[in-house]
Amino acid sequence: DEKESSYIIGALIEGDEPQSGELLDFVRVTNLHDNDRSGALYLTASDSEAPYLDVIDGLAYNHSLCYPYIPGGNPDNADKNKYSCSGSPFLDTAYKQSEQDAGRIYRITRNEMVGQPDFLGIKQTIEKQLSHPQRLIVSFKARASKAMTGVNVSLGFKEDAGQADGEQTIGIDTGWQYRLFMVTIDLPSHYQRSLYIDLTRQLEATGDWFEIADLNIVLQSYISTFANAAKVRIGKVKGIADPVFGVLDGYGAYFRNMYATQNVNIAGTLTAGDENGFSSTFYVGKIHKNVIRNSIDCEFTDSPVTPLEEHSPVGIGKCWITGNTTKLKVQSAGWRESHRNKKYCFSIWIKAGIATNIAVYQDEYHLQDIQADS
Repeated sequence: DEKESSYIIGALIEGDEPQSGELLDFVRVTNLHDNDRSGALYLTASDSEAPYLDVIDGLAYNHSLCYPYIPGGNPDNADKNKYSCSGSPFLDTAYKQSEQDAGRIYRITRNEMVGQPDFLGIKQTIEKQLSHPQRLIVSFKARASKAMTGVNVSLGFKEDAGQADGEQTIGIDTGWQYRLFMVTIDLPSHYQRSLYIDLTRQLEATGDWFEIADLNIVLQSYISTFANAAKVRIGKVKGIADPVFGVLDGYGAYFRNMYATQNVNIAGTLTAGDENGFSSTFYVGKIHKNVIRNSIDCEFTDSPVTPLEEHSPVGIGKCWITGNTTKLKVQSAGWRESHRNKKYCFSIWIKAGIATNIAVYQDEYHLQDIQADS
């Protein structure tokens, strides 16, 4: 049944209680059970470090503590991607990828084995160490072969289900029902936690079954601070912490992947590496062509030179042994009078055994004297 409503009912899980008459803004940033609705476009001009546009995705499952999508887990060993149950000798298990409005479906069925186990049901152990005052959101869908009442759902010590940080009693119907509850960690942090769904009294007869789907356990803090799930940011990028480039600053665009075709224009410095340029760094911009006829070699006049089998410290170019007085010819291919009074930069590496005077001339204009002794 579909009904229209002019209001919604929400739960305040953090922050201050709204004041009477205060206008509220609502933004959906993720979905705990539907991956096709796990993303959002978040545009703000009033948040901290605004303005920016964020493309958010994967918030609910990238940082999930428990997100099973295959069977075969051990209830006492943490594996966030495997469903597990307790009382396996009395239970048969099956898994389906999806059906109707549910996905990642795990079924446990009571078999013909005779006996009364201490515990029958779902037991998912969480690998991450949890501590006060962390708050967990537990989300799942459930249905059963018959209506069940008094089903205890709890999160507590892995070795002792009776020591629970939080618990709730729910009913299970024959159709899919969505369940969500929150647990605040209160007990000591050095104990590993498990999620329990106790079906010992409900799975009594052979053939009774229970199904759980779309199980997700995530820290509420991961959902509240969704900057870690930003795949793209445009605007003020301060606040984005990238594992390669570190904390970003200023205005610009941040992408995990970028594809460009046709005309791509870049001016400035292009770095292929980390924040310190550890890799290949290229200067990209307007290039003054033909200032130096051959920028990786030299022409000499007035003195013989001998090639030297030695590597240049800058990685390119050749090395030469010169005489007492040598003129190095660095000539513009098309010198024009308009080039005068412009600033140019030339680089040369000199290794000498005695004190050396270097004079740099531009035509007849003397530019600079340099003292070099090594």
